[in-house]
Amino acid sequence: FLHQSPDVITREIEAAYYTARKNEIESEIADCESFLKSIDITENVSALRDLSLQMLKHQIFIGRQGRNRRLFSVKDIKPRTEEFLKEYPVVLSTTYTAKNCIDKNWVFDYVIMDEASQVDITTGALALSCAMNAVIVGDDKQLPNVIDERTKTALKAIESAYRIDEKYRSTTHSFLQSCCEVFTDAPQTLLREHYRCHPKIIEFCNHLFYNGELVPMTQDKGEENVVTVIQTAKGQHARGHYNQREIDVIQSEVLPNLTNNGSVGIITPYRNQAEAINRQLGTKIASTVHKYQGRECDNIIMSMVDNTISEFSDDPNLLNVAISRAQSRLFVVTNGNQIKEDSNLGQLIAYARYNNFEVKESKLHSVFDLLYKQYTTERLKFELSKSKNTGELSENIIYHILQKSITKLRLTNTDILCHYPLSRLIANDSLLNDKEKLFANNPMTHIDFLLYNSLTKIPLLCIEVDGWHFHRTDAQQKRDQVKDCILDKYGLRLIRLSTVQTVTEENLTTDIANILNERL
Repeated sequence: FLHQSPDVITREIEAAYYTARKNEIESEIADCESFLKSIDITENVSALRDLSLQMLKHQIFIGRQGRNRRLFSVKDIKPRTEEFLKEYPVVLSTTYTAKNCIDKNWVFDYVIMDEASQVDITTGALALSCAMNAVIVGDDKQLPNVIDERTKTALKAIESAYRIDEKYRSTTHSFLQSCCEVFTDAPQTLLREHYRCHPKIIEFCNHLFYNGELVPMTQDKGEENVVTVIQTAKGQHARGHYNQREIDVIQSEVLPNLTNNGSVGIITPYRNQAEAINRQLGTKIASTVHKYQGRECDNIIMSMVDNTISEFSDDPNLLNVAISRAQSRLFVVTNGNQIKEDSNLGQLIAYARYNNFEVKESKLHSVFDLLYKQYTTERLKFELSKSKNTGELSENIIYHILQKSITKLRLTNTDILCHYPLSRLIANDSLLNDKEKLFANNPMTHIDFLLYNSLTKIPLLCIEVDGWHFHRTDAQQKRDQVKDCILDKYGLRLIRLSTVQTVTEENLTTDIANILNERL
């Protein structure tokens, strides 16, 4: 063995070491599992909880023994605080109202504050003032309290004017962070045991955010694709804090696979995206990560929204909360553009690949994808091969698809007119009010595409192509509403196609067929 080359010897020794160390670890694990089975840890934890509750109830019972229950109205609580606390020794409150729950001359023995990372210093200090002792519970790796810009400006002015020490500053510290820096001698305990997530889900958070200090108490039963990443087609699909493509992917490629597979939650960094998801799905299933803190679901779907991962959406606290909401499976829907490998999201995708979980490209593509710079080659090829019938590339794309649809549906005597004046569609404007008449007779008002019977000249269908930047303005949206109302009054069906929609040749052809069949 030693006569072989040094690299072979080194490789063999390393392999032998890792094999031996692996055997040692597996032996230790087996011993631990054997011990845990012998004491039935699940039964003991349950017994501990039951006994703790019995002790609490027993102590409350002793205080009441031999006397009748006393009744209190809301108005009685403050003037009869001593009597009230003897009858009800445990009081639940928010940090805002804890100080005012009882008479100001009384204090509690203990205040136990949960989710302290979400409490601001001001209200946290008020809560501390209502008790002799405090137990503060929280996680500084999760989301802090949110301060709006107006309040932040006012607080910064106060902090600057009074030279407030950094550890007391509400603009930079949550109540939990401030307490950790102020009460340096107070005992601290890390709650290491984690009972919510599948081990493969919490393992990512454990190593990236908690330095490997957590101990997952759930079992890994070898489930496949515990973490699944779906990347949309490349492109600038996000508009501000809203991404229609990701919503379409969730609806058509993720949710259908989760029927009867437990509870489902959809989370996103942005309120606009959550509201758009709920509108499209017709249910209040989506919310922001901030509102999901403290909640959980069997299946969590994360919609990242951004075209390029931002400092906000890649925030470690935000991602830690988002990922750890999933009990059994996590689905990450994100843009197919290049993601920095050293970003938190990039590391999550790499983690999924390392564990042989599914990282796949979405099958949803839109004809409008050609508009994005990522498809420059395909766009130039299209423009060279197709004649220009309108000024806009988006309209040229739809024009050629309409031609294909007419052929595919075998619509004889059907033709297309581009930029057809709206006034020519209206023989009698008696149905219109003054505002609508003025709009319809404006020479600039037109229908992008009109499908009509070339034999009878009867209009069949109107199609509008809405560029997102132009049609998002309030003024243009009002004009669109007037046009829609006019067409409706004359029974003319309309298809509106936004350039942020997932539009394909197949679904546009289907929509045309359905509308024309209704006419028949």
